[in-house]
Amino acid sequence: GLEQNPRLLSDISGDIVLARTPEPGAAATPPATPPAAPAGAVEPAGQSTGAFTVQAARSGGTRTGTLTLPGGVKVAFAWIPEGDGNRKPFWMSLHEITQEQWHAVMGANPASFTHEDPDLLPVENVSWDDCAQFLAKLNGMNSGTFRLPNRRQWEYACRAGASGDYYFGIDQTKLGDYAWFASNSNHQTNPVGAKGANAWGLHDTLGNVWEWCADEAGGGMYEQCGGSWTSNAWKCTVTARRTGSPTDRGSDLGLRIIREP
Repeated sequence: GLEQNPRLLSDISGDIVLARTPEPGAAATPPATPPAAPAGAVEPAGQSTGAFTVQAARSGGTRTGTLTLPGGVKVAFAWIPEGDGNRKPFWMSLHEITQEQWHAVMGANPASFTHEDPDLLPVENVSWDDCAQFLAKLNGMNSGTFRLPNRRQWEYACRAGASGDYYFGIDQTKLGDYAWFASNSNHQTNPVGAKGANAWGLHDTLGNVWEWCADEAGGGMYEQCGGSWTSNAWKCTVTARRTGSPTDRGSDLGLRIIREP
């Protein structure tokens, strides 16, 4: 089973040179009919691919999709458009994967924190290897191809068209409106979606838990982005990153996933 005792990982500063490696969850059976939309296209509202359904965008809003997991547990996604060097659009989960969502797929909850309902708190204490197993099971549902975002995709989605260190502007004093970090987390994870979203509807890309990415950073280490409940404000930025081995787990380390269109 998954380990229960967390090991907190230390923040690592400095630039990292990325080397691309194959992304987890690649051994997926192609989706059954109806087929996924071609690259660059937006799947039409109401279309279902297995357990994934596309919803129409509200006026001025972002198109969303919903993945239904075993037991009826839902995962909401936002459509991330192409642009600014992102040549191919994709779906990204609105929130960090929760304990309830992880349990629905894996049959167990490895999280350290249980002070709120599992549908509210992000799953943590999961390694990169654990995430690969989670994604392999998702990809066996014939609902599309799911994986971790690469570093470039993660930052592009987090920014949502903004520049600077934060997606909400340059005023660091406003971070508490958008992120759970060392100054307001009460030394624990907190419910997903409780803080302000970026322009594409994504919550908690900054703070709460570090999020695994697909990129290898050299030496068998993998990227983690966005800061966590343990981080100071300067570590909760769109460019914040650290690395860990694929077997590292910690109570400040979780994931967010993408679905290819």
